Amino acid sequence: MNDNVNKPEYYNRGKIEVWEFIEDQGLDYHTGNAVKYIARAGFKDPSKEVEDLQKAIAFLDRKIKVLEGTTNVNTKITNFLDFTETLTSKQREFLENKFNVCVDMLSAAIDNCIREETMHAEKECIKWFHSMLTYSSLIKCKPVQQKVTDLFKELQDIGIF
Repeated sequence: MNDNVNKPEYYNRGKIEVWEFIEDQGLDYHTGNAVKYIARAGFKDPSKEVEDLQKAIAFLDRKIKVLEGTTNVNTKITNFLDFTETLTSKQREFLENKFNVCVDMLSAAIDNCIREETMHAEKECIKWFHSMLTYSSLIKCKPVQQKVTDLFKELQDIGIF
């Protein structure tokens, strides 16, 4: 009887199972999966041999990116934020309007915090500051960054940051 969970035939053509080879060689996730797909290519499902080999290549490509450091989260964030040059004027205007709403709401929250000095008022300041930061990071221009700096200083002055 064929055991597709513990001992699938398509991984047992030689003297040892594929996972035994992967463990014996101490292969990492990406390389181990590439070996797995190479070993089963054409045997698990002959009609998917090319697909299995493509999966192996995809795992090897990913491993290379890991080794090169190109999967770094900071790189992804930087690449994402560099899209600002592609914004249309309407998109930029939309983001600037959202930023300005956050600035107005934060200013009101700061005034309220000065008057009330409650935990709720402080939370409102933090909420609007973070919302403002989100839009400022998408707009990326000096006047916006200066406004963020000024409001951050105000929040420091009243003891929130």
